[in-house]
Amino acid sequence: MLKNKNTLYQYQEKWEGETEPGRYIICGDQEFITKYIPKKEFAELFGGYCIWGIRNKWYLPDDSLIGVYGKRNASRLRRILKERGVEFTVVNGSHPQSRLKSITKDYRPKLRKMGLIN
Repeated sequence: MLKNKNTLYQYQEKWEGETEPGRYIICGDQEFITKYIPKKEFAELFGGYCIWGIRNKWYLPDDSLIGVYGKRNASRLRRILKERGVEFTVVNGSHPQSRLKSITKDYRPKLRKMGLIN
């Protein structure tokens, strides 16, 4: 489990094939976020989600981050958490040991359209 479960990481990251400054991303501890926004709601609210694994020598399968990309989605995620009474901290920068692991099928058509995946 992550030490600071209520921390959200927001940053910009260039994905392979992107020419723009970078995709705006916000993510946080999967267990913490899904307690307040169940995975079922992500498709409706954000069009899907991404999962980042945590790389370290004490890796546990539960150590993962869930998040969304895009400024509007990031703002919406923060707003929804606040509306649901969640207290959290936002850190500007990525989790130091995170690595993109998976993308839900809801996000795939958007990423294909942007030319980021095949």
